[in-house]
Amino acid sequence: MSTSVESPLAPSIAPDVWADPRRPSLDQALDAVFRVIGQREPDRLTHPQVVAIARTFFHYTWVCRFFTMQVEDAAERVNGVCADDYPLPVGLAIVKDFCNRWNGCPEEACRRNS
Repeated sequence: MSTSVESPLAPSIAPDVWADPRRPSLDQALDAVFRVIGQREPDRLTHPQVVAIARTFFHYTWVCRFFTMQVEDAAERVNGVCADDYPLPVGLAIVKDFCNRWNGCPEEACRRNS
C-alpha cells in the first residue's frame, strides 16, 4: 500500500503535519491504529481512539488530563474543532500534529507515573 503524502489516505486538511520528518510516519500511525483498534484502515476514529493511538507513541500506560487537553488542541488545529469522531485521515493528522508538539506533562507526578 502506498503511504506517501500523495496517497488517497494521506490527510489533506493539514498536509504540512506530514512534511515534518519526526515520528510518527504515516506507516507508523497506521500500524498504531491496527494495534489499538484491531482494524487496518477504519473509515473513522473516535476521539478516545485518537488519544489511545497517540499514547502508544510515548509508551504510556495511562495519561493525565494535560495529555488529553493537548490532543484536543491538536484536533482543533487540524480539524477546526475537537469532535466525537473523525475520518481516518483527519484522526491520523491529529495524532501526527500532537506527536510533533508533545514535550511531556509539566507535572512531576505524571513524569513519575508514566
